[in-house]
Amino acid sequence: MSTRKAFFEQAWAIFGPLKWRMALVLAIIALGQALSLVSPYIQGTVIDNVSQGKAMSQTYWLIALAGGVMLLGHVLSYSRELYEINKVDYDIDEAASDQTMHRMTSLSVGQHNTLHSGLKQSIINRGQHSLTSLVNMLIYEIVPTASRAVIMTVAMCWLSMAMGFIVLVAMALFVSLTLWMNHIFGSDLKKLEKMWNQESRFRSEIIQHISHVLVNAQEKKARAEADAKYGETVAFARPMWRRFLVLAYLRSTIVIVARVAVMAIGAHYVYSGRYTVGSIVVFWAWSGNALDGLWNIGTLQRQIIKMWTSIRRYCEFLTMETDVRVVSNPVVLDPVRGHIEARNLSFAYENRMLISRDEDDTDGDDEEEKKEKQAALQDVSFVIEPGETVAIVGESGSGKTTLASLLVRASDPTSGQILIDGQDLRVLDLHAFRSKVGVVEQHVPLFDQSIRYNILYGLNGQAIDVTEEDLERIAKVSQISRFSHKLEKGFDTLIGERGLKLSGGERQRVGIARALIKDPAILIFDEATSSLDVKVEAEIREAINEASKGRTTIIIAHRYSTIRYANRIIVMDDGRIVGQGKHEDLYKSCEPYRSYVVLQRGEMFN
Repeated sequence: MSTRKAFFEQAWAIFGPLKWRMALVLAIIALGQALSLVSPYIQGTVIDNVSQGKAMSQTYWLIALAGGVMLLGHVLSYSRELYEINKVDYDIDEAASDQTMHRMTSLSVGQHNTLHSGLKQSIINRGQHSLTSLVNMLIYEIVPTASRAVIMTVAMCWLSMAMGFIVLVAMALFVSLTLWMNHIFGSDLKKLEKMWNQESRFRSEIIQHISHVLVNAQEKKARAEADAKYGETVAFARPMWRRFLVLAYLRSTIVIVARVAVMAIGAHYVYSGRYTVGSIVVFWAWSGNALDGLWNIGTLQRQIIKMWTSIRRYCEFLTMETDVRVVSNPVVLDPVRGHIEARNLSFAYENRMLISRDEDDTDGDDEEEKKEKQAALQDVSFVIEPGETVAIVGESGSGKTTLASLLVRASDPTSGQILIDGQDLRVLDLHAFRSKVGVVEQHVPLFDQSIRYNILYGLNGQAIDVTEEDLERIAKVSQISRFSHKLEKGFDTLIGERGLKLSGGERQRVGIARALIKDPAILIFDEATSSLDVKVEAEIREAINEASKGRTTIIIAHRYSTIRYANRIIVMDDGRIVGQGKHEDLYKSCEPYRSYVVLQRGEMFN
């Protein structure tokens, strides 16, 4: 699909519901442009009346008519702007934001995890802003400018074919040169947009890790590197735009020549007696309105070509298909018993998700364009019974977290299948299934809201039914009650960005409460205690044990102390299962597990 076709399809998908509102605005603008013909014509007639000594009353009536036309245009403009505020302006931004959020939520968890967050943010921010700016520019600048030029040129041809022809030729030459300039600057603009995205991504990473920068006293280094990245981009941008400016001003010479020609021919017509002075005033006013629009087109062109590549990449993002597809008639498990089976499960992931590959890109050095696949799981099979607590252990990179992500269908396996209560996970209603799965991660994602908001976040509109007694019960199981009484507003205390007002252990407790409030059939703890000290880890382990009662529970952990009381332990190494069983049996029969436990015990006493 061509870039322009993709743009029009996406623009229609986003703004199509607003088409009649925008059409009404454009119609009012066109009417206003038509009215702008009348005032110069009346003014020219007034000049002729005065110069020819006609009755004063007739002249005053014309002046009154001109005032009425101007007042009508004023009222029309006010009505249009009021309608724009109420029905168009904010709705355009909302439509684009909604489409972006729709695409963000339709992509799989795995796709989001493999896409560089800084690059993704840059593409969305620059692209969405550019697209809405282009639509607003189309409605309020491009269409009015074009309609004014066409209306004025047609009117001039009606009065004087020669002067109308001059304006028409000038407009044709100007537009042709504009298209030619777009063509010759196209590749440079693609390269510049890529450089701006890289610069934005670089700054985003610095901002994300600003605490690390400050703690290591690297403020000067961060600023110097950011300035250098910006300087590299600007060093390419400045000479390119200087070349563009030279051609733009040479192109604008056409407007000057055309205006001078109209003035000269008009003066000749007056001296030859072909037209009156008033008629020439009308010509000059109309030609000025038509040709002045070309000056605006030059400015608009520079803005459009700067925005176009951002829009192109944004449209590619909006057309990206999810790699986790829900079948047309998905199966809804009600209830979810929690029986889990993996059959010959294998998975390989890509380093980066492809967003864009320009036709002229040959360096291939963008991280988002790398497509190498890395095997994370190989022929993994196991069964977990309902209500069983299973621990999955192994060194970093052994495939534990990948396995956990497949269990919530963050991605689909490369081969093999996962069965939930005997049904392939790929045929289940994903929304209904995930509502019955609770996940507690190593770094619990928290919103800059209250503890109550964060606990109730996953309830899909059912939060209103949760009573204070329910919250207190969940708080006791998750051990939030250990610190909630110390908070100034209890559950309504704001916890700051990423929960910075809470300690690591407190954040984990909020994560456990959020998982439990859903009353899940399946609980997954993904390294939920790995970053905590021994005392807090023991408290969280107690909360995990309490939360696991009556539920299928999967505990992914590094620490032996966290997994030793599981009903069964699955040992992973290099993407494969190398042992399953009780702690005592594995310690005797599984060398990787025995080495793992010995190492853990050694660390405890060092």
